[in-house]
Amino acid sequence: MTLSLSSFNTQTTNQIVVQEDCDESYNELYDFAISNGASVRIAEYQAGQYWAACVKDGGRSDFLNAIIAAAPYW
Repeated sequence: MTLSLSSFNTQTTNQIVVQEDCDESYNELYDFAISNGASVRIAEYQAGQYWAACVKDGGRSDFLNAIIAAAPYW
């Protein structure tokens, strides 16, 4: 059985994308927007939109994990 190198690379790439730290990305995008003249409100909105998409796509969020861990189970 032969494993295609291209399929291995795609799988490895997908694993890297899934491991993205959404909280860190939020902070970086927020800082970038502020440093380029965006208002706090706009920077929070844009970074928040990216954070939500990142989490939805399987990225990690220590903040979201903490909320889930603290939630009471009924």
